[in-house]
Amino acid sequence: MGKQKINYVLILFCMGVLWNSCTKISKELTVVEFVILNPANGKPFANVPVRIDERRSTNKGVMAETIFEGQTDANGKCKFEFHAKKGSGHWYVPYIDESYFGDYANWEYLVRPAINWNPITKDQYNEARYEIVFYAYLREVFKNTHCEGGGDTIYVHYEPSLVTGTAGVIRNFKYGGCSEHSTGGGWGGAPIGYVPVFMGKNRYTYDIHRLSGITYGKDSIYLEQGEIGTIEINY
Repeated sequence: MGKQKINYVLILFCMGVLWNSCTKISKELTVVEFVILNPANGKPFANVPVRIDERRSTNKGVMAETIFEGQTDANGKCKFEFHAKKGSGHWYVPYIDESYFGDYANWEYLVRPAINWNPITKDQYNEARYEIVFYAYLREVFKNTHCEGGGDTIYVHYEPSLVTGTAGVIRNFKYGGCSEHSTGGGWGGAPIGYVPVFMGKNRYTYDIHRLSGITYGKDSIYLEQGEIGTIEINY
């Protein structure tokens, strides 16, 4: 009976040694700090639910377990520190609750951690940065109210509030003649006759070429999140 008890203890001890040799815990801290803000106005997003998942490779595929859940503070930040499991068979992925921002058709990521690779480096500080901006919806109208003939031409330079992402495209275009020109059909979640732009200030500068000479002008329109607006340039 004594031998059986000793053998049982030895078996448990060996199993413990084997387990520890397979899954080692780092002595160094891994730090993940979520930073979530709107680059159009510089404001942070507070109370966004966030989490960190531990993923591991097994013979049945990749398994995932949530090791942290929290919310961003008034500064749009949330920090978690932990001792990571060593080895390439364990890695860590940050997530945010996208439903907090509403329908994805109305906003987009400008910055986010990599989603198809390991975004967290173990044993060091990691910033899980998310820059999220909402759309507004804009209609442009150009009217030649002092037409001198078909040769009249307006050359327009447009700059969005943010020069990045899907809607942040600088445009240079021109319209000729005496006709009125306006925005065509929209895309995404925009109403008919409007296009999505990033919330913030949209700027226009233009040169007007006529037989009588060249004149210059500028205009802008500021739109809040989800706002529908029209800029009309009479020249």
